[in-house]
Amino acid sequence: MILPFVLKFLRENKWKKISDNCKKINLESRIKILDLFNEIPMCHNPQDWLGQMSSIFLPDCDTVDLYKFLKSKDIEIPILEWNGYKILRVSIQAYNTENDIDILINQLQKYFKL
Repeated sequence: MILPFVLKFLRENKWKKISDNCKKINLESRIKILDLFNEIPMCHNPQDWLGQMSSIFLPDCDTVDLYKFLKSKDIEIPILEWNGYKILRVSIQAYNTENDIDILINQLQKYFKL
């Protein structure tokens, strides 16, 4: 059975601490990107609702072009269109750092000429 192995791995690698750090980076990155675009958040009280992923409204853009631009900079991130909105979905994993978000923001500034 795999479950005991997984639980041991999580415990030995202090996964709760890693997950908490990912959530912290996610919440901080959400604020930075919302501020960058002067956009409203999709939800309030994010600490109650968000884990390691955030969806953020983008200014009007060609989502395929933006995706390709970011991909050309080695940034893999979903860009969606939903109900007339353009949405960026940030997902923070154990291997992500705050520097990754700074790089993303820098490239978003270049793309949107901010």
